[in-house]
Formats: sequence, C-alpha cells, structure tokens
Amino acid sequence: MAEVTVAVYGFRDEAEISLAHLASLGISGRVAADDEGGLNPGFFSDYSVRLVVMEADAAAARSALAESG
Repeated sequence: MAEVTVAVYGFRDEAEISLAHLASLGISGRVAADDEGGLNPGFFSDYSVRLVVMEADAAAARSALAESG
C-alpha cells in the first residue's frame, strides 16, 4: 500500500499538530520534511512540510483536516 500526501505546511509544528489530530481519530501518518538529517532544522521551509498517510486513509484524513479548519 502506498503513502500519499494529504496536506502541505510551511512549518513543521503545523504539520505535527495536524498529525496529532489525525492520530486522535485513529488515523496514523507521518510528517515528511527535509531537514538534512536534523543538521538544518529550517531547511524544510524552502521545500515545505508534508503530512503523509496510507492511501487507504487519505479520504478520511483529508475530510478530518478540512473539518478542523
């Protein structure tokens, strides 16, 4: 089963909050951001931060994120 991006953020903390919201609903996922292995925490701001879930959970995740505003 493939992973899909359900949301894109400018900051990691926004993505982490959304990930926690999804987890509270039983939807697992992960935050994908390139920070050069932790050496450059601000690096991802040029490329954005993605919230990724399994393809089977994508519709439910998008709906939950849309409802939470």
